Amino acid sequence: MANGLCFISYFHFFVTFKSFLKKEKNTITNFKKNTKCGKKD
Repeated sequence: MANGLCFISYFHFFVTFKSFLKKEKNTITNFKKNTKCGKKD
C-alpha cells in the first residue's frame, strides 16, 4: 500500500514537473525571440 502511494505521488510529481518544464521552455523561447538573443541554437 505504501509503495502504491509512493508510486502515485511520484507519477503525479513527474507529470507536473514535465508540464512545468514545457512551460519554462516556452517562456525561455519567447524571451529569446523577444530579446533577439540566443541565436546559437
